Amino acid sequence: MSRRAFNKKIKYFRFKDYFAICFFIFVAVLCIDMFKNDLMHTISLQNVEPVGTVVIKKNVVQRRISSRVLWDRLSMESPVYIGDLIRVAEISEATLYIGDHAIDLEENTLIRISLSEDGEGIQVSISEGKIALSAGTQSSNITIDINGQQVKASPGAVLSAGVKENGLTTVQVNEGAATFVADNGLAKEITAGALVSTDWGGREVREKAVVVIKPAPASRFLKTRKEPLSVDFSWNRINLEPEDLLRFEISSDQNFSVIHSRFNNLNNQIQARFDTGKWYWRICLDDTSVNSGASGELSRGALTVADGSALELKTPAANSVFRYTDNYPPVSYQWTAPDEASSYILEVSAAPNFLNPAVYIKTDSAFVTDSSLGSGIWYWRVTPVFPPVYSGSAVFSKTGFFRIEQTAAQVIEAAKEVSFTQWIAEEAPSLRAPSTVPQEIAVEVMPPPAAPPAVSSAPPPVQSTPAPAPEPAAQQQRAQTQAETLLPAAQNLSPARGITYGFNELQSNRNIVFRWAAVRGANAYIFTMYQQTSTGRRQIVNTTINNGTSYTLNDLRLLDRGTFVWQVEAVNIARGSIQRRGRAAENTFVIDYPMPRPVQIEDTGILYGD
Repeated sequence: MSRRAFNKKIKYFRFKDYFAICFFIFVAVLCIDMFKNDLMHTISLQNVEPVGTVVIKKNVVQRRISSRVLWDRLSMESPVYIGDLIRVAEISEATLYIGDHAIDLEENTLIRISLSEDGEGIQVSISEGKIALSAGTQSSNITIDINGQQVKASPGAVLSAGVKENGLTTVQVNEGAATFVADNGLAKEITAGALVSTDWGGREVREKAVVVIKPAPASRFLKTRKEPLSVDFSWNRINLEPEDLLRFEISSDQNFSVIHSRFNNLNNQIQARFDTGKWYWRICLDDTSVNSGASGELSRGALTVADGSALELKTPAANSVFRYTDNYPPVSYQWTAPDEASSYILEVSAAPNFLNPAVYIKTDSAFVTDSSLGSGIWYWRVTPVFPPVYSGSAVFSKTGFFRIEQTAAQVIEAAKEVSFTQWIAEEAPSLRAPSTVPQEIAVEVMPPPAAPPAVSSAPPPVQSTPAPAPEPAAQQQRAQTQAETLLPAAQNLSPARGITYGFNELQSNRNIVFRWAAVRGANAYIFTMYQQTSTGRRQIVNTTINNGTSYTLNDLRLLDRGTFVWQVEAVNIARGSIQRRGRAAENTFVIDYPMPRPVQIEDTGILYGD
């Protein structure tokens, strides 16, 4: 390039070009500095004691730490700190444990956690949405701030507070007492069954309403029997005439598009029955012409019923025998995962009464692999663990058992397969259970097809003449016959494999419908859904559908961001049991939520406690 051409090129490098370069360098340095500060702030939190923990989380729940710009996505067991902003998106919910206080956050709720003005308690400020508080008795006092009006909960109080779309703020006490302090400093005690409503100006509004005393807001129950769970409802009538009769409605949809149960001509109580799932209820005036809305709605709420009954053990199957030569064999334990269970306790013991178990593992997945057991007969069971906000206790599963034996390598190669039932028959005199074994613990032994039925007891009975072991050819023929009797897999699965659902789609549809083509010979289908996690699959839905080829998932709170797998297995049910099973058909879909939008909140300075 000639010198003249080079000078001509420099001539067109103007001042605004220098300015643009400097500006972008400045922005880059600023972004790096903000990222460094944000990262250091996150690292410094490792040395800060959290004020609480997230014990239940459904869908999108974010936390913004004080003096930070970015929002974090919270998960189960996530810590929360003084100064945090907690936001719950639509079709989402969360439950926080702060000390021994339990705080339920409904969808579209935004709160801030800070120290109270006296510095000796916790203050929760509500900007929008609704919360339910169950105050503890051991932790420091807790205060709720709603638009400058404060509610101080007494120890053991149960109450709910929120901001409605029309600007009204409501506080109702279900149990115990609370003190309502208006922004003008006037204090008012609220006892159980009372309600206070105020407008934006802080003026108290008197309107017809009911305050449900039982059950508590956002209650969660464990059901351990097959029949529906009975729940007693009682409420206090506010500004209602004696002749005003009420209507109680139950739906699985928060918009009450489908009413599952309706009770008319009520006064102040009702007993309703609920199966497992998320249920919404509301109390209305029977006269819908009253100015309390098109449905005459006076109060609404929700409750959750989880299956706390015994889960089903999958593997190792009954009659399993594990053989090894030198190293202990790995044993894979797998079981069904009840909805809402947060973890599981696996126990393996040499005694059927599980005294001094050899294996005691607490895990959050529905399978465990362990190789710490040596020769002998081993009993195992699993107990689901639910978050402490659930009322009731879960029960442990039925007892399974298997055997581990050490055998020389040459013996293993030469020996034929011997059924576990034969081994029990030969060794039963030395395996009799002690008389102290609880009656409800029973070992179920499934005999081979050629043997007579075995009695379910622990240990199995002695057989005087053990059935001969089937030859390998007979085993292969039986396996081929069993494969031929399997029902085919369902076809034409919908939605399509790998489809992605965004937040707007879930918000507008409020459900996901799964469909498949009918399978000849099947009169029912088993629908199962898993969430793919870093440790494997976590089961979230398992249900049997009779005479139908579709399943509608109405509770979108079961879904979180990530990949999900759903399976359909065709079965034939007769006389209350499965006579023929089918091959499982499998499909996947993805839930993808966008990054949260910034919240329009003005920070006024350093928060309490910072």
